Amino acid sequence: MIVPFINFPLGSSVRIEDVTHTYMSREQAGCVFRSEVDGRTVTHGSKEIASLYFSGKFVIPRQLHPALPAGIRENLRRSLSEFPDHRQAEAERRLDYVMTIDGLEERRKNGDGTLFRRNARRYASVARAVASLRRRRAGVPGLLPDAAARKQARAEATPSAPTLRDWMRRWERSGREPSALVRLDDRKGRKPRELAPALVDLMAEAVRTFYRQEEGPTIRLLHEYVAGRVQQHNRETGDRLTPLTETALHRFVTGRFGARELAEARLKPRKAAMRFDAKRRRASPKKACEVIEIDHVLLDVTVVRDRGGEPLETEEGSHRRKRGIAGRPWLTLAICTATRCVVGWSISLDPPSYVSVMLCLRSMLSAKADVSVNGRAVVNPVFGMPKVLRLDNGKEFHSLALKAAAAKLGFELLYCPRRAPWEKGRVERFFGEVQRNFATMPGRTFGSPERRGDYRPHDRARMTMGEIRVLFAIWVAAYYHQKNHRGLFHRTPMEVWQEMSPLGVDMPPSARDVVVATALPLLKPIQDTGIEYLELHWDCAELERLRELHGRKRKWRCALDPLDLTTMTVWDDTVEPNVEIRATCQEPDLIEGLDLDMWKRLRNRSKERTPESERVRRETLADARVEMFERASRDDRAGKPLGRGKQKFADAARPARAVAALPTPEAAEAPSAAATHSPAEAAGAPARRGSVATRSQYYD
Repeated sequence: MIVPFINFPLGSSVRIEDVTHTYMSREQAGCVFRSEVDGRTVTHGSKEIASLYFSGKFVIPRQLHPALPAGIRENLRRSLSEFPDHRQAEAERRLDYVMTIDGLEERRKNGDGTLFRRNARRYASVARAVASLRRRRAGVPGLLPDAAARKQARAEATPSAPTLRDWMRRWERSGREPSALVRLDDRKGRKPRELAPALVDLMAEAVRTFYRQEEGPTIRLLHEYVAGRVQQHNRETGDRLTPLTETALHRFVTGRFGARELAEARLKPRKAAMRFDAKRRRASPKKACEVIEIDHVLLDVTVVRDRGGEPLETEEGSHRRKRGIAGRPWLTLAICTATRCVVGWSISLDPPSYVSVMLCLRSMLSAKADVSVNGRAVVNPVFGMPKVLRLDNGKEFHSLALKAAAAKLGFELLYCPRRAPWEKGRVERFFGEVQRNFATMPGRTFGSPERRGDYRPHDRARMTMGEIRVLFAIWVAAYYHQKNHRGLFHRTPMEVWQEMSPLGVDMPPSARDVVVATALPLLKPIQDTGIEYLELHWDCAELERLRELHGRKRKWRCALDPLDLTTMTVWDDTVEPNVEIRATCQEPDLIEGLDLDMWKRLRNRSKERTPESERVRRETLADARVEMFERASRDDRAGKPLGRGKQKFADAARPARAVAALPTPEAAEAPSAAATHSPAEAAGAPARRGSVATRSQYYD
């Protein structure tokens, strides 16, 4: 087998087994080398040279010309990719010129002696031809894909003959290395002065003992500290050291000590790792709703209470604009990581809790209503059950109710590491989009006092919670889903959703399963009065049968919808498949218009009025209900600020007041409301139903 020779110039120096040799000639037996140590000659054939080369024992050092400037020698220690982009572009431009001359000279060496000779006229001719070719290529987008490179090529000037000759000398004297063509403009300007070793030691010690502290002293304090140490040093030693300026000291600190080293000392290793460690990039899902991210955000907008046209009972001339402020709403949102579509959301004045997560899950697994924009219907066909639900470590996400819902519906909960918001970057980015583009309405808080300035959100607030919910649904369907997304290669989320729709999405067996699975899970026994929870009772004939068969001590799986207390679902797991039993609440007059949070507030008010050794009586619960509705209604009509709980009671009482205010034909004949109803009912609270004595037996 014939092994080819490795080409290198005649007379060049090579290293064979760490000994420098000079290449003398090539003969039939092989290449002849002379040792520069003892002067002996050795002959190596092509096969032997290849074997030594690939084993690392035959090295051809770069042949540098002695007259090569020091700046070019420094550039040769770096590859072309290590230089900034603008210097790489300039080196590539010069490479076009020198490679053209190299090609012409190679053709002349092969026998064509008329093509190129090195003189000023030939150099100028090549410069004009290559510059013209580069300008033509710049006009074709496919040849130069970078727009900046095309602009530079169109505007570049033709180099002169001496300039081109200088490039060729660099190219040849450096052993034809592209790094030799990099511009040396970084060496312009005056050289930095050399600092006295004593001053360097003082500043380094000051950084280690004073600046690298968890208290985080500033550069200005460090400059004052160093100046004091320099003065003390001059007094003790007689030296005349001059402290650096604040800017020069900052350059010294950042140049001598690494940014990560300083961050680890001043911010602790964990924060330094968050700032400097590479963030892993997760693989993008291939199906819609395969991975969904969920989180909460407090919207930068102030809303007012929905009064339904009811006037405020304020004194004449009082400042009315500050009346009726409801607060800032919370947005709980789920977004599909593959399509960036908003799958579900919940907007509420209550802080994040399992209820807000439950409402978001229900929105995720339900069809969205079409919205109308300028008379045009916009469809929002986004729904589906995730395979993986990515969330943070909030208390509401670690609730037993959410884990039970995930087990029933069949999706995985993936918790992100603590203090790592980039692990769910899609939903975090969307929240920034919401604050910038959606929350631009009257009552905007701008997120910070500096940005808010003299703007008064409470005076300008006009939007109610109902209007916010409607506008958000329109904004998502008609704006966000139709907007080009950089992370989707400038496609819209709805376009990507339509592309992935043929792959399908997962859903529970029935829509009823969604409500049951997202309800509050309980484990309760069946007592004589049914299932008891928070002083309420649920019972039916099927529960009585289970109590007679299995006794009162056995506990059964139950589920209670926090927004609907009228019915509790109980599963009979003694048969296969399990039978679902729906028990009704035995105190419908107490829970009318209340959700679970309102009932807990009412129960707590009743417990405050009950001795510790006694159970809460039904009469106490009824009186507390009337009082809370009456007080909330009175403060609502007066426009006073309402807390979260009181605002819920006011919202529940407002429809009753509106119905009571309607005129009826019997109004003239009937007695006054104050004479026939209790003060609470006259104030707008829902009327009591049934006699208190009929249910008091449960509490006796």
